[in-house]
This record gives sequence, C-alpha cells and structure tokens, in this order.
Amino acid sequence: MALYSKRQENFYEIPPNPAVKYGFAACFILFVAAVIFAMAAPDDMAGNKSMFFGWVCLLIAAAAVAAGIYGYRANSAAGSWTRVRGVIVRSGVLTYEEPSADTGGTFTVHRPDIVYEYTYGGGTHQGDRVAIQRVSSSDPAAARKTADKYPVGRDVQLYVNPEAPEQAMIEFDPKQPRMILLISFGMAAGFALFGMMMICSVVQGW
Repeated sequence: MALYSKRQENFYEIPPNPAVKYGFAACFILFVAAVIFAMAAPDDMAGNKSMFFGWVCLLIAAAAVAAGIYGYRANSAAGSWTRVRGVIVRSGVLTYEEPSADTGGTFTVHRPDIVYEYTYGGGTHQGDRVAIQRVSSSDPAAARKTADKYPVGRDVQLYVNPEAPEQAMIEFDPKQPRMILLISFGMAAGFALFGMMMICSVVQGW
C-alpha cells in the first residue's frame, strides 16, 4: 500500500475546530506560565504567588467556558446545513506517517479515504470529509470498515455549508457538540474551584 504525505492534502477545518483547539492550547500555556512563575518567585512572595495563580486559574476557567460554548454552537449549527445528494467517487484507505513524540521517529496511521461529488449553488464540488472530526487509527481495519460503508457509486445525503459550499460532510453526530461542552465545562469547573481555593487561602490567611 502506498504511503501518502498528510501535508500534501488540502485539510480544511470545519469551524469551530481551530478556535476550540487554539482556545484550549491558550489555556494550557497560561497554566504552564503560572506554574513557572510560582516556582521562580521568591518565598517571601508566597501570598502574591497564590493570588496570581488563583486569578490565572479563574481566567483559564472563563476561557474554557467561552471555547466550549463557541464550539457547541458552531458544531451544532453543522447539523442544520443544507442536505444535498452526492455520489461517492473514491473509496479506500489512506496511509501516511505521523511524527512520534515518544520515539522521535514516525508511526503509520490509517484513515478512510472517501471522496464524494455534489452540486450546489450552480457549481460542482468534491469533498473528502466523512464527519466534523477526521478519525484516524493505527489499525487499518477500522479505516477499512468506514470505507466499506461508502463504496464508489453509492448515493449519499450530505450536509453542505450554505455559506461555504466547499465544506461538506456525510455524517453528523449530535453527541459531539455536547461532548465539547461537557469537556470544557468540566475543565472550567476544576480550574475555577482550584483558583478560588488559592485566592481564599490568601484572603482568609489559611
């Protein structure tokens, strides 16, 4: 089986994946910066360190809530995209190499390689996204199972973004937006609780 470079493909992102991804990344960077500051500051600044760390945690909690709500609304909106008939024109398994953070080398990844064609707004488009999130696996059988669901020539009902007709997908899972909201709110609750504890420890002199 031939190996393809992931970078050679046009991987567009259906909103709000970039916003959510970068939002959570910003939360992580803020947290790491707060930890570094707390470790580097002198011991006689213990109260200031705790207060600063507490407010950073509250800021992260607020950012997590905002990212979660935005992600939920935008992903939910995809379920109301225009339904359009399409046809599968390519079906197979795409195999490529991903860098490994553990070994410093690469490992082989497989994902369904499904391409469909559809007409919308007077133009003909092609898409290759099955769902909002692309799912890849080290197990080629998992990718093959999805590919087998959509053989070449099969008619499919697509979700097409009326504001950007080049964006389309075959499947919409209503559970995914809820999962984004659940994860973000859970993360926010943890940081908010920890932040309040840190601030109260200074104010109450614990």
